[in-house]
Amino acid sequence: MNTNAVADAVRRVTTTITSLSDDQARGASRLPGWTRGHVVTHLARNADAMRNIVEGAIAGEERAAYPDGAEGRAAAIEAGAGRDAAVLVADFESSQHALDDAWARTPDDAWTRTGVWLLTGRMPVVESLRVRRRELLVHWIDLDLGVSPSELPDDFVAADRDWLQEQRTRATWPDAPW
Repeated sequence: MNTNAVADAVRRVTTTITSLSDDQARGASRLPGWTRGHVVTHLARNADAMRNIVEGAIAGEERAAYPDGAEGRAAAIEAGAGRDAAVLVADFESSQHALDDAWARTPDDAWTRTGVWLLTGRMPVVESLRVRRRELLVHWIDLDLGVSPSELPDDFVAADRDWLQEQRTRATWPDAPW
């Protein structure tokens, strides 16, 4: 996985949310109980989590993505979900920029160092690229702003088909081609 695939996913999300209105931000996403504001806030906090892992590797420390655990993650998402659309978008963009900067500063030997992901535990920092791309692309669809699962990149669907079939069933994505 290279940073170009992540940059493409960032571009897709950014293009979709740039013109987000306050009403749209407060509207329902495809995820039960989450507004679009929840989804955009989650993407911003996920970038912060990935950055924390990457910066830990740069410093020679193993860090947890979410130091306050699942409860802290949920509280941060809930706290940010109701913000104005412009604030949500600016938060997403600044958190992604900070993650991109951390990746750019990562020395070659740090990519194999480990961080601790919330759901999967210890993994090498290089996995942050794959994980971030998945988060961006899946939640791009979850925003429910006119983008369908058929617009996902073919290489992503091929690589993550099993995960997608488990995590995005017909109940969440009725228009999924799998």
